[in-house]
Formats: sequence, structure tokens, C-alpha cells
Amino acid sequence: MKKFIVFLVALMCIGVIFFGYKYWGNIEAAAEKEGRLAIEKINKKERIEKELLIDRLNPETNQTQSFIDFLRYRFLTKNKAVISIIGGNIGASTGASTLSNTWTEQLFEKLQADSEELEALQIVNYSSEGYSTSDLLNGGKIDLVIKDQPDLVILGSSLINNYSQSISLEQTTSNLKNIMSKLQTGLPNSKIVIMSPYPIGNSKNKNSLGLSYLDYLNHSSKLISQNKWDSIDVFKEIENQLTDRNILLVDLLANDYIHLNDKGNILLYEVVYKYLNHSR
Repeated sequence: MKKFIVFLVALMCIGVIFFGYKYWGNIEAAAEKEGRLAIEKINKKERIEKELLIDRLNPETNQTQSFIDFLRYRFLTKNKAVISIIGGNIGASTGASTLSNTWTEQLFEKLQADSEELEALQIVNYSSEGYSTSDLLNGGKIDLVIKDQPDLVILGSSLINNYSQSISLEQTTSNLKNIMSKLQTGLPNSKIVIMSPYPIGNSKNKNSLGLSYLDYLNHSSKLISQNKWDSIDVFKEIENQLTDRNILLVDLLANDYIHLNDKGNILLYEVVYKYLNHSR
């Protein structure tokens, strides 16, 4: 009798364990299914939101969008976004005390912080101190930029060095046309923005050709306007800021009165970011 009772108890225990295992297994399976459905629902929502954002940022239907929105669109459709910077002194930023104080690094950090789509943004700087337009055209830097196939090119016009090296206005015009032609041909799907240089000290002094720095600026401004190139008039914007903020040009320049110091780099970063962030 005792053996029978023990057998029944054991049988009941086995039954409890079996059905309990099955019960909790069903609950676990149901929970797993519910979790999977929830994840699928979230993923579907994210896909829909991404598709709507891509449609909203599509440059074909939003031709006045900002350059930043264009970069966001490129990331959403290519999983990467790249800015190439090429030029002379304005891109090299050798007057800044540290890399983090250059306008290019400040722009990079701001764009990454601004948008989730630009957290993986890359900025590649091919600028070289002392490069004139002739150096840019013949130094192989343009080929490197084209090889990278960036989404946006910021081109410094190198007029400071053309002025200091006494390169003629005619040669400057020819060089800029050829530089833009090479970039536009090699990068048909990229945006290209040309930057004027910033104000420098003694800009009215004449070089060996009898030309002032302002002569180069005015001549290139007409060229840019005639060709309807996207451009940032850095010279004008910084001069406006000098008036608005009641500061002097020397406060923005290094001891050579040519290169931008840390304060000048901050102001240049603000000018470039404002341009890139506004609808065109």
C-alpha cells in the first residue's frame, strides 16, 4: 500500500512538473512572440519614418534645401556623408592654437551634434598652407578629392596666396574656371561651394603687379556671380560681424596679420555653418 501511495505521489509530481513546464513554456513562447511582434512594429515604424524623411529631404523635390539637409539625405540613402575641403590658407587654419580650435574641426563637431544622420559624418581636409590657385590646379589635390567622391566640396579660392605671389588676375580667372570645371566634371552628383578669403591686414597694399588684395576679391566676385557658382562671401560676412560686434580685424588675426587666430576661426566657423544651414 505504501509503495502504491509513493508511486501515486511520484506520478503526481511528474505530472505537475510536466504540465508546469508546458505551461511556463507556453507563457515564455507567448512572451517571446509578443516581444518579436513589438520589435517588428518598432522596426516598421522606424522604416516608415525613415522613408518619409528621405522623401522630405530628396533634393529633386526640395531644390531650395540647405546643404546640411542635403548631407542628411546622402547619409540616409548611402549610409555615409563626406565633406572635402580644399584650398590654401583658409582651409589649413595654421593660425589656430590647436586642431580643436580650427574652424573645420568646430564645424565637424557641430554637424555631428546637430543631427543623428550626421553622427558618422567625415570631413577630409586637403588644404595646404601657401597654396595658390595654380598649386591647387597642378598639385594633384583635386584628383584626390574626386577620388573620394565626397557629397560636398568646400573650395577655398586661395586669393591670399595669388595676391602675395603676384599671380595675374587673368591667370587667377583661368585657374578658378579650370578648378571648378574639373570638380564639376569629376563630381557630377556632388555639391561644390567656393569660399572667398577673409579680410587681412594691409589689404590695400600693392603687390609686384600693382594689384591690391581687394582687386583679387572684386575680380573673383564678378567671376563667381557670372558663373552662378554656389559661394560663401566670407570677406563680406566677417566685415559685417566686425561692425555688428564692435570688434577690430586685428582681434581676429595672428601676429602676421594674415592668418586667423582662435577668435577668427570661431567667427569663420559661424559664418560657414550659417551658410550651410540655411535654405538656398
